[in-house]
Amino acid sequence: MERFEILGQWEEGPWGAATFRHNLGDRIPHVIKPATEWPFEDLRGREVDLVFSNPPCAPWSTAGALLGMADPRVQFSRNVSWAAAKLEPTFFIMESVCRAWSPTGGMPLYKQLALEWGARGYGVTVYLTNALLHGAPQSRERFHFIAHRFALDLSVPAPTPASVRTVWDAIHDLEASAVPTPEEPTILNHNYPAPRERELNVMRHLRPGEGWEVGARRAAELGLETVKARFISSRMRYHAPAGTLLDISAMTHPTRDRVLTVREGARICGYPDWYEFPRNTNQLRGYQLTASQLTQAVLPVMGRSLGRVFTRALDVAEPVRPCMSEEDVVVVDQRPLAKPWFPSRFERTVASWVG
Repeated sequence: MERFEILGQWEEGPWGAATFRHNLGDRIPHVIKPATEWPFEDLRGREVDLVFSNPPCAPWSTAGALLGMADPRVQFSRNVSWAAAKLEPTFFIMESVCRAWSPTGGMPLYKQLALEWGARGYGVTVYLTNALLHGAPQSRERFHFIAHRFALDLSVPAPTPASVRTVWDAIHDLEASAVPTPEEPTILNHNYPAPRERELNVMRHLRPGEGWEVGARRAAELGLETVKARFISSRMRYHAPAGTLLDISAMTHPTRDRVLTVREGARICGYPDWYEFPRNTNQLRGYQLTASQLTQAVLPVMGRSLGRVFTRALDVAEPVRPCMSEEDVVVVDQRPLAKPWFPSRFERTVASWVG
């Protein structure tokens, strides 16, 4: 990735802008304006190798309203494709959830965009993969729409017990140093909202891999007061990758009776320890806002892996045939490689290797 000079971060809204500017604002020009007002003239005469985009995935995500093509936020995807075309990059990539590539999701949109990019001389690849195949200690399936002038080598090695990273690998050294808010942590962002007694009653009866309702039932059978939680709430496993982190405030630590800290969530999402998430004066609200930022963003390890793909493609510079019909869209689906290593299957898969 050191071969890429980042020319700018252009956005249409302020979501996460304070965090970006806090960490990278003095290194990378940052623009927040409607796409039609982005500073294209600033890059006139510059060769743009890569445009990477991450428009809202809510239209396709099961965590959203599932409005699909009727969701007004689909326009952001159209906007970024239009803007990227003005820059004529060697590679253009749009990242989202995998349901974006489904007949009831965003497939009509991306097929239309494929033909538009093909008319400009680009090949188009739909790349479906899982972040755990790229070094993340988390199972997170992702969709990528890639328009490219050069051929891509998207192959990845088959996972092994030694190559798949676990939650233990990512955060075990942080276990004892977390503090509840408003205490000041000794490690950046390493505090958590202190659980209430009703929540503790559940956590104390929750085993790794179990959903919240299991611990609540055990606690209730002992006459303890409990509290309901969202269906995604559970206790994490240490010796397996994490499931997709939709919200770290719903995840109980593997061995401690508390939710994850932002730093632990950042580790599981692949952020370096120097990357700081600015705190909010409202401690609980600030935790929730920060947590949602790191779980909704592109995972850094995924970006690094794709950066290597594009670097190799630039080195080889093998031209591709333009995408002139829907049948010309190349689909690369690596998700089956990751399935045996999902959190609930991980220990069985490892045992089968040992056996």
